[in-house]
Amino acid sequence: MAYNGMEIFIENKTYKLYNEVQMKIEKIDGLNNIYSVDGFWIKLKKLFHKNTDGYKLNLIKLRAQLIILDSADDIYKYPSFEHLVGTRLSAIRSIEKQNLRVIFVTDKEKKILLISFFEKNRSDYQRAISLAEKKLMECENDDTK
Repeated sequence: MAYNGMEIFIENKTYKLYNEVQMKIEKIDGLNNIYSVDGFWIKLKKLFHKNTDGYKLNLIKLRAQLIILDSADDIYKYPSFEHLVGTRLSAIRSIEKQNLRVIFVTDKEKKILLISFFEKNRSDYQRAISLAEKKLMECENDDTK
């Protein structure tokens, strides 16, 4: 059940609602300015299917990268961060065999994690950028209501 253009408060969290869909942005525990969109962590875990060791290892590495993202003045001096040219988006990249990517946006002081994916070829990246931009538009449209 959702209501257009409203916010509801449940357990001290704001749930933003739009077009019959519920969008939630949550602050990540232990970090000051890092947030994720609804479903981000569930979708990240699904990328690893039943490979729980791979998931745990990548989660530890991602956490370290998020600490840098939260505190560094210039994240682009680190090899695991890149600005996606022609967009407002940036990515955290894992330079390993699995090639995990996390696309995020900086909105004022907040960094919002939008999507994660494995980059196997260039079209994967283009598809992910398109999905991330769609999520970003949904968040921005919701903020204007």
